[in-house]
Amino acid sequence: MPDGKLRDIYILKKLIPFVIPHRKFIFLSILLIPLMVGFELIQPLLIKIAIDNYIGQKSLEGLHWIVLLFFAAIILQALIGFFQIYTVQIFGQLTIRDIRITSYKHILKQRRAFFDRTSIGQLFTRITSDVDAISELFSTDVVRILSDAFKLIGIIIILFYFNAKMALMILIITPLLIFIVEKTRRSMRRSYRRIQAALSRVNTYASEHIDGIKVVQMLTRTQETCDNFTFLSNKFKKANYNAIRSDVTLYAIIEAISVITVAIIVWQSEQSMGDSVITIGLVVAFIEYTNKFFIPVRNLSHQYTIMQAALTAIERVVALLSKHEEDAPITHTSKKPHTQAYIEFQNISFAYDNKNFILNDISFSVAQGETIAILGATGCGKSTMIKLLARLYEPQQGSIFINQTPLVSMPSNEVRQYVTIVPQDTFLFRGTLRENIRFEDETISDEQIHSVLNYIGADLFKTNRSLDTAVNEHGNNFSLGEKQLISFARALIRNPQTLILDEATASVDPDTEKTIEQSLRKMIKGKTNIIIAHRLSTIKRASRILVIDQGQIKEEGTHDELLAKQALYASLVTNTLR
Repeated sequence: MPDGKLRDIYILKKLIPFVIPHRKFIFLSILLIPLMVGFELIQPLLIKIAIDNYIGQKSLEGLHWIVLLFFAAIILQALIGFFQIYTVQIFGQLTIRDIRITSYKHILKQRRAFFDRTSIGQLFTRITSDVDAISELFSTDVVRILSDAFKLIGIIIILFYFNAKMALMILIITPLLIFIVEKTRRSMRRSYRRIQAALSRVNTYASEHIDGIKVVQMLTRTQETCDNFTFLSNKFKKANYNAIRSDVTLYAIIEAISVITVAIIVWQSEQSMGDSVITIGLVVAFIEYTNKFFIPVRNLSHQYTIMQAALTAIERVVALLSKHEEDAPITHTSKKPHTQAYIEFQNISFAYDNKNFILNDISFSVAQGETIAILGATGCGKSTMIKLLARLYEPQQGSIFINQTPLVSMPSNEVRQYVTIVPQDTFLFRGTLRENIRFEDETISDEQIHSVLNYIGADLFKTNRSLDTAVNEHGNNFSLGEKQLISFARALIRNPQTLILDEATASVDPDTEKTIEQSLRKMIKGKTNIIIAHRLSTIKRASRILVIDQGQIKEEGTHDELLAKQALYASLVTNTLR
């Protein structure tokens, strides 16, 4: 067996866990196949009997029974076919639902580094277009192929029973058909790989540039963006053309072979008409069975196209599911903290690409209830430290501890109950204000939401906002200040022990900042706080300031202590902070 077929079998085996839970539907569908095929194959036999025993004998007495049997066979074939297709469609939709949900869950469980390497457009293609391609295979084609195979075997047996010599004419061309299909298989698989890759690039480009439409329009690059999208779309079109060409060629060849075979049978029948074994009814039945033989063979070209597209899609989905980069996996360690601090960074070094280190041998501790500020130029590693504390990434060297416990030995949900980040850029989801604040946590009541909004000074909402206010995509109907208040509410309503403000007021205008200044003081009271800020008023609230430069802690102390040194911090205050 060629490696390609072995690979196909291996890929299909990966889908067994999705098939087994719904096997009763596929078994029922398969059990109906012999009945459906049997009622179909009896029809040409009834035509032969009608011609040879009644019409040919010029005796119509009893012919009506043959006609009734013929119509009964058609009706029963249709009814059984309906239930057979219905059950296989249920099986297909249930299986595809499970594949799509499993793929989505798998994506959500990946660590942040996975998303740094994989575009959202590619992931979107996996759970939409690729799964849809698999759906075509599961919904109809698997059982249809079995049905066609059963039909072909039945036709061959019947033809040999009628006339072995004429049946051999059909069997002789079978190896030729197998050879043609096998030669087409590899080229079609390559074509569908190119189609899926091209579609992924189209989806990625479109999603990125529609999401960034403000930038596209402000920089007046609309036409250039359209030109690039047209280029990618043409690549996708060309890839489809190649697959269509192979599909049409295969169909045309099979159609030509079927017509030639029927012509040979008619010619052979004419030559043998003097033989008492050959009758007009037999010839008509033979032609009917031959046409029925080539219908599934012709269907094979279409089914084969779908199967190649599905196998390519399965390859890509299986490849996605085989990537196990679990978000914050539990790792047991014997390392101990150096101090009794609530949070401790112990000789932390980190690089996103495992080569260019952003942080180099960072060590510091934070006492419970303490507020520290982290300051430094853009790109010095401030936000990276926060991502490591939330276990969005894992350091290459060193350890982080919370409450004397190594971070790597804590489940991700436990870590993120301790630590909540209020980011600079607030992402709002389409829905309502209520849904965005409690975010899938139905245990949070409206009273709790109102209490938190009032606590942080959200009287900005009182004039024209309510919890039922619709939130557009990305929250485009909210101001930057309102988005930030929603971000504060999201964080506080979960009552975390540690708050991390990652330049959380950078997008807030001075007037709004004054409005929430007192709320921020209450917000951090009684909690452990790490503040990354560029505003002097925010930094002054910290009991201790860490100044980061080139991935290392260069200075540490209070605002007055660091200012008195007249070194890096003093320079930042003079030139950057306000």
